[in-house]
Amino acid sequence: NKAHGLTCDHTMLLGNDLLYRELAYEALSRGRKQNRVYMSRSCMLELDLQLEDGPHTRTVAQPDPIEVLAASLERRRNKHLALDSITAIPLATWSTSDLLVERRRIQTVLDQAPPDRTGDLAALVESRRKIEIQVRETALSVTALECRKRSRKQRRLPDVDLLTKRHNLGRFEQQADRIDTEITALHASQHRRRSHLAAHQADQIEIDAIGDILNERGRHNTVRSVNEPPNYITKTLGARPTNPTKDRAWVSAVVAIEHYRVEHDITDQRSALGPEPTDFRDALTWRQVNETIVDARDLIAPPRRAIEIQQPTVQGPSLEIGM
Repeated sequence: NKAHGLTCDHTMLLGNDLLYRELAYEALSRGRKQNRVYMSRSCMLELDLQLEDGPHTRTVAQPDPIEVLAASLERRRNKHLALDSITAIPLATWSTSDLLVERRRIQTVLDQAPPDRTGDLAALVESRRKIEIQVRETALSVTALECRKRSRKQRRLPDVDLLTKRHNLGRFEQQADRIDTEITALHASQHRRRSHLAAHQADQIEIDAIGDILNERGRHNTVRSVNEPPNYITKTLGARPTNPTKDRAWVSAVVAIEHYRVEHDITDQRSALGPEPTDFRDALTWRQVNETIVDARDLIAPPRRAIEIQQPTVQGPSLEIGM
């Protein structure tokens, strides 16, 4: 348990009678190069004393260590949440609010994984390759300068070219060492991410299933609202237009509204989107859907522009005729 999240080169695990699935997975996912399990003979075989055949004679055959280890890994001691007691009920029968709560819970667990740094790792590997080329070329230049022949007068003076190349070589080597350290750290972070996601693979499958169910409910509500628009649709967008261009805009707005209502469990029949959420991300989605509604209404029924009536100007007496 103290090694949780630790990454090392070699891991050694004692496979005694206290071994179970979660502990074995945690221990055997720590080593980058090697993971070993050691099992004592007392855990593999119970000795039975029989006086007629001798006090230390085995009465059964030596079991296969792999089978004993597999039996140990079948034991589970993971903690179960209170919500797990209803997981036997199909997700399709859950209410939308329960599905949203379950999705938020699973997403919180999945978000505990380190961020995906695949792009950063690839960039560092490419930088390391370029630095390696510079190190190799500079080292060849240093060797060439060290082996060149110089006159006696030149040997009395400092070799500026050689000193410069050696300085550049040291700088490139320092950059290579720094990049190697960063690459090692990113490899460890990616390993912890893969371990976390692998340990919660069932949660990922469940959250994908919840997303499919919510999308299906959004499509069902969209079809229903398009065919028989409820009050909050007609109040927000008006009746379905007959013009093809306006009809596409109207249907797109209905799709955005219904998917938002499902994703945020909006049940108010008087308002299409409900009040603006306090959460930043939810508020951003609310504004995007609201902009879609405004654009659709502007296309369906453009606002009337006020007609400016030019008032006649009263001209005064002309100064040119002396009046």
